Amino acid sequence: MPLRSILTLLVAISFAALFSQAPEFMQQYYQRIGGAVDELQRITNQFDDNARKLGHDRTSALGIMSSNPQPLIQGLAQLEKGTAERLERLGKQRAYLNEARSFDRFTYLLTNYDPPLARATWRAFEPAIPLTQAGLGFAFAGFALSLLSISGIGFAVRRFTAATA
Repeated sequence: MPLRSILTLLVAISFAALFSQAPEFMQQYYQRIGGAVDELQRITNQFDDNARKLGHDRTSALGIMSSNPQPLIQGLAQLEKGTAERLERLGKQRAYLNEARSFDRFTYLLTNYDPPLARATWRAFEPAIPLTQAGLGFAFAGFALSLLSISGIGFAVRRFTAATA
């Protein structure tokens, strides 16, 4: 087997392994969403329970806190409001990812990921070769795309070389 063919095959296999990591990263990200949603829900429920004990719902309690002259109380209101908004956003994301197909999850996460959660997932990411249908599909896509890219580059170089000769 010529050296060029061996190198092409090694590059294609490398891309297959690289692309197969996409479903693994999505799985680890999805698991982190679950933990984040559970914790944010606990915090929000605690706030709502305290507000209810004092005769308020979340909206009125946040209104009272926001209009308080103390910057600390205003800051806590903003913090709780942000927590509730993030809970809603991550809850919707988790629901979508739970139902979506692998490629749809991938394209969704490219544009709708939660930056702090994605960074934490990346820092703790452990590569694996998933032997799921999605993992094998992404591996095949990486393999095929690398072969097509190598062929396209080779074709362009041959045309350029022929044109300048």
